Amino acid sequence: MFANYDDRTPQIEYEVDREKVKSLGVSLSDLFFTLQTFMGGYYVNDFNLFRPDFQGAGASRGEMHGQNRKTLTATTCAASMATWCRSGQVLKPVTINGPEFFERYNIYRAAQSTGFPHPVSAPGRPPRPWKRWPGRCPMAIGYE
Repeated sequence: MFANYDDRTPQIEYEVDREKVKSLGVSLSDLFFTLQTFMGGYYVNDFNLFRPDFQGAGASRGEMHGQNRKTLTATTCAASMATWCRSGQVLKPVTINGPEFFERYNIYRAAQSTGFPHPVSAPGRPPRPWKRWPGRCPMAIGYE
């Protein structure tokens, strides 16, 4: 029996110093807007030009697109009245480990696992490891 779930994928988490954001006169929504645009893109509008519909979006250039900590902390966002704030002043990058993606089953996080029947088990019966598995997992985890 094996599972494809791996929670050792390196990730970067950015901690926002909210007190410093307030003291610099930066709106949190402006900071998050800047981060969203840099890391993924931001929907602007839809427009129609000679029949085809197009979607307008703001995004960073390809070489800067959320790849590098230094370029992310160098981005700027508007602070109060024509002043600018570097994101690096209020962001602290922290390296963590976590899953590459979460699978979902109904509304719950899930992990897919695969098992093969034991050679001596009857057809249509669950593999033997499935019988022992529920007793070994935490109470918050279930299976179907």
